[in-house]
Amino acid sequence: MKNNIKAVIFDWAGTLIDFGCMAPAGVFVDVFNEYGVELPLSLARQPMGLSKIDHLRALFNISEVESAWLETHGAYPDEPLILEMYTMAEKRMTDVVLKYAAPITGVQGLMEQLRLSGIKIGSTTGYPNAIMQHLLKEPSLQEILPDCVITPTDTTQGRPKPWMCFLNAQLLDVYPMHQMVKIGDTRADIEEGVNAGMWTVGLTLSGNEAGISKQEYEDLPVAVVDEVHKRITSRMMVAGAHFTALGVWDCEMVLEQINLKIAKGERP
Repeated sequence: MKNNIKAVIFDWAGTLIDFGCMAPAGVFVDVFNEYGVELPLSLARQPMGLSKIDHLRALFNISEVESAWLETHGAYPDEPLILEMYTMAEKRMTDVVLKYAAPITGVQGLMEQLRLSGIKIGSTTGYPNAIMQHLLKEPSLQEILPDCVITPTDTTQGRPKPWMCFLNAQLLDVYPMHQMVKIGDTRADIEEGVNAGMWTVGLTLSGNEAGISKQEYEDLPVAVVDEVHKRITSRMMVAGAHFTALGVWDCEMVLEQINLKIAKGERP
């Protein structure tokens, strides 16, 4: 891989680890249950990719969630209550994140290829710094650690604002942004990369958009995989994705295509 691409910035859950992005979605469901409100997993996933506090706030902008909450509590939650719920969610995510910390198939191989090509590796996440510091101590992750890990805690705002990508670029000492690639499994990931002026690759089967486990993915017939990939690709393209791939294991050829486009003088 020629280094027309200077850096690749990855998301974490659903991209590098946690096939299906199970940890954060399940925690939000559990927290709402603690307050007597049933939150369907499909709705819990909708704001995925945002910082976790913004994710929680965004859940209350979903009409079904707002109606269920009002039916139970009679009033919209104020900010102190949202912060109380978030404190509970952050503690539970810290407890559960290691359960889903296994690297997704293909991550280590792709990172090795990038490094051999002289391409720097960064990352952004919706997890706050406290959770990431806990996660980064996990022994199974030591061989796939990016050169840079940026959380919403490190900037003024998380996705879809571009600040985490910009801070990656600064710390990696890489520019211009149009020679960088953002890879992630949520529409917020794509919007983040687009807003930063980067090439973007949306992952369709390994992360939040499909919301299935690795075993469920492996059990799917090829025709179903193709159908799901096409359906999620449409959503990713609406968010601004330049390319899509099934998962990180499917990204090398996509990065080669981006390399060729950069070599021709094209920009995202």
